[in-house]
Amino acid sequence: ENQYRPTKIPLHSVRPFEYKEVVLKDEQDIDPNDQNSILEHLDNVVNSLIEKCTKTDSRNSKTMPLLVRVKVDYSGFMTINPPRFGQKYMGKKAQGEAKFKDSERLRPEELNQQNIKALVVESQLIIPT
Repeated sequence: ENQYRPTKIPLHSVRPFEYKEVVLKDEQDIDPNDQNSILEHLDNVVNSLIEKCTKTDSRNSKTMPLLVRVKVDYSGFMTINPPRFGQKYMGKKAQGEAKFKDSERLRPEELNQQNIKALVVESQLIIPT
């Protein structure tokens, strides 16, 4: 029988990459009005991703800069300056530019009777009562 068997071959020419989405509302012990607590938390997230990258492919991470992306949902929190935050990592293990993607993710709201009536009025639909 002719059956193909795939063989995993590790690619050594690809930059190590880690990605994580962070929703600040879901995190514990972060003050929405304290930029330092937000920065400290995001710093911990980035450092854990860098550590994960280096553990995953130690041979590749020594020669190529790591690529770390963090998508942050700031809903209800102070925002930070992503380029300034990324400067901490320039020339180190990870590349600093374009480290964060701002995200004000739209979350579905509860559709109670009051919201439904407001949506109907807004769209000028007539609903028989």
